[in-house]
Amino acid sequence: MSRTAILTADLGYGDAGKGSIVDYLVRQTAKPIIVRYNGGPQAAHNVVTADGRHHTFSQFGSGSFVSGVRTHLSRSMLINPLACFKEAAHLRSVGVHDIWLRTTFDEEATVVTPFHMAMNQLRETARGEGRHGSCGQGVGETRALQKARPMLTIRMQDLSRGDQLRWKLRLIQEEFRTQAVSLRKEVPPSQTILQALDLLHDRFVVEELVRAYGQFLELARVTDVEHLARLAGVHESLIFEGAQGVLLDEKYGFHPHTTWSDTTFRHALDVLENIGYDGNIVRLGLLRGYAVRHGVGPFVTEDIALGQDLPDEHNVTNRWQGDFRVGYPDLVITRYAIDVLGGVDELAVTMLDRMSQHSKWRIATGYQLAATANESDCFELDPKGVARRIKFQTAKDLVRQEGITKALFTSKSVYTELATPSGPGRIESDGDVRTYLDLLSSQLGIPITITSFGPTASDKRRLV
Repeated sequence: MSRTAILTADLGYGDAGKGSIVDYLVRQTAKPIIVRYNGGPQAAHNVVTADGRHHTFSQFGSGSFVSGVRTHLSRSMLINPLACFKEAAHLRSVGVHDIWLRTTFDEEATVVTPFHMAMNQLRETARGEGRHGSCGQGVGETRALQKARPMLTIRMQDLSRGDQLRWKLRLIQEEFRTQAVSLRKEVPPSQTILQALDLLHDRFVVEELVRAYGQFLELARVTDVEHLARLAGVHESLIFEGAQGVLLDEKYGFHPHTTWSDTTFRHALDVLENIGYDGNIVRLGLLRGYAVRHGVGPFVTEDIALGQDLPDEHNVTNRWQGDFRVGYPDLVITRYAIDVLGGVDELAVTMLDRMSQHSKWRIATGYQLAATANESDCFELDPKGVARRIKFQTAKDLVRQEGITKALFTSKSVYTELATPSGPGRIESDGDVRTYLDLLSSQLGIPITITSFGPTASDKRRLV
């Protein structure tokens, strides 16, 4: 049996079509299983089927519309059991009735509680104009508390340990209630904020959570650390579904507008090493045909007119992330994402069908930086002083990353106009698309093997 593990990662700030590509991959591979390897309830992976059904996958695997396909949520995942109930209910409404039977949860995966969510929303609101762009799902607070007070970490296996679970829940509630006191004056009153504060002061909610988690365990299959190795032994294809984007990585993203999550391949590779995997490994980088960013943070190629031309049905302005922003393709930032990942073997380029809705495409090939003292430490400059590459370093240095962030906020794109058979800047025909893809592939030095011209699996094309 020839076995292959396909590791997927978003080369941008997210929203590159991870769910759609995973759905396609499980339909094209033999005996697939999905492994979720990072992120948590903040994920939003949209999948549309040929018959028009739609679901935004958050914690369950994005290939779950395909009958029989299993998903394993690995130990590096963060799980909100209450959100799983809601997601499973929507899946039932669109015809997926056996999601609990086809999903397993690693016993070491970390649990996100309503207390973490409440504190996340309070803290992000208190930042005011300095918001980081949080999704409001409690992931950052869960990771922060896990690092500061490891004993308060709740793992999936703890959900069955009644008294220990109660003890941890009460201490988490108390910890966040204390923290909220210092933020109270900075948070303008609203129904959401008042509900968050009420939750942190509710004396009865711990018992309600214990009961709810008990109901979760009646449905969820929590497995030991050896379970995935057993699954891998009978499945030919392991599809590793990443979350968010590499440019949001907690270590290499542009601080502070990042996620508390490792969005690189590291967790996926750790899983493969732990199970003694000896099959083929393909690292697949996902890239929209054009750049997007949901929420605040640097976005050098953003263009308001592009956003007007290319509204996104499944990504809209929301309370926590803010605006959905659109920009031109950016080779500088894409090269950096590939460096962060340690390279990729293949590329999948999505949303190509939408590019015909704009008539003047151009590609950012460099940045004109504002005068800064440290620009040569963080950027590779050409003889004219144009930044062509962001320098990558492996050591964690958030001060350095914040310096890059400040530089990006004040940078201007240096563009090259796209020349295609239909005319300058136009992507209307198959020949135009081919010209654009050839340019991307040659500039990045990576073959493009999958293209997407719509939301369904049938809209994907495999390139040889």
